[in-house]
Amino acid sequence: MDYKNLFIILYVFGKSKAFSFIGQLYLSEILCIIALLFLDVKAIIREYKSLKIVLFCLTLFLFNLMLSDFINDSDSEDYLRGWSLVLFSMAITLVLVANFRNNDNAIFFFLVTSIIVNIFITGDPIDLGVLQEETNYFKSRVVSFLNPAVMLLSLYFWKKNKIKVVFYLFLAYTALSFIFDARSNGIIYFISLVLLLIKVSNYKLKSSEKLFLFISILVVFYSFYVIYIYQILNYGFGGTNSKVQVAMMSNPYNPFELLYYGRTDFVALYNAIADNPFTGYGSWGKDKLGLYSVNYVLGQSSLSTDLTYISPHSVILASWVWSGALGCISIAYMYFRLFKMVIQIYSRESMSQYLPIILILSIDMLWAFFFSPIGLLRSTFPIFASIIIVEYNKEDF
Repeated sequence: MDYKNLFIILYVFGKSKAFSFIGQLYLSEILCIIALLFLDVKAIIREYKSLKIVLFCLTLFLFNLMLSDFINDSDSEDYLRGWSLVLFSMAITLVLVANFRNNDNAIFFFLVTSIIVNIFITGDPIDLGVLQEETNYFKSRVVSFLNPAVMLLSLYFWKKNKIKVVFYLFLAYTALSFIFDARSNGIIYFISLVLLLIKVSNYKLKSSEKLFLFISILVVFYSFYVIYIYQILNYGFGGTNSKVQVAMMSNPYNPFELLYYGRTDFVALYNAIADNPFTGYGSWGKDKLGLYSVNYVLGQSSLSTDLTYISPHSVILASWVWSGALGCISIAYMYFRLFKMVIQIYSRESMSQYLPIILILSIDMLWAFFFSPIGLLRSTFPIFASIIIVEYNKEDF
């Protein structure tokens, strides 16, 4: 077996084994640090200019984070966890780019190993009977291995030019995700399906047609949303979270209100930024007055004097809360450049053999940019960034 593929296998297995050291230190991260010693880092960065941009943006974010930690006199345990998150993000991305380049089998080995690890090693043994009682079990346990399985199948059928099978696969998985309350997961696969349909149609849209298509897609999305809410209100469709959140809404057919109750962390982070927009609160910023807890924002609790951390459940807003405006700008620019590369890959005449996976990872990362914990800079972001960087580099623009 090629040493690059062996490393990918070991890396995925290593993500399931953590040690207590400056928070959590994963075996996969130790492997990446060791791998760096054997890489010609300068040569890799020269070959992949987009990697240089990512590393520069993360370095700028780290500098601003250090400055914010100094201003806020952050605890050593907190700032070491914050700094290590950024440093490991840089190291892992660099190592994965080195292992993905000139290696068409890398993604296959990554997905297969992810399925095995998430079924047999990560978490308790699978018990699908729990789904009847607790729908959260689907997104907290089942999605972890179904996502790579669906991506692997889509990769296989896409390469075999069985494009309709990929469409049906994504549509079925979208429905399954909504049934079991994994709404954001379902949205990711549905948007990926729509984008694949547009790409495969190979129809060159005029400017006026692009606007019409955009409005049509919004209408279709909202129609599905209305049907979804109607089923919850009248037939008990969906899981516990959906029913609880819809019951809290004054107008269930307003999707922005559902987003408010489903992602209240986003609102809490916005409030924190408004109170201190320039220097931030440092690594794992503290909520000293209890103003930024989800329950307080929802009006379900009063102010608390207990010192808690500001929930970092949004990459873009958490980067602002942690490091101030300049740190946030560096993260935003990094994402902008990566998504610009995704658009250029999508726009090529020849379709990438990894296009379904690229779209899934990109939509997932776009969602994460707004609504997922900043910790993914260290976990899932390097996978997305490395695949995009390597695939983009296959053709000059």
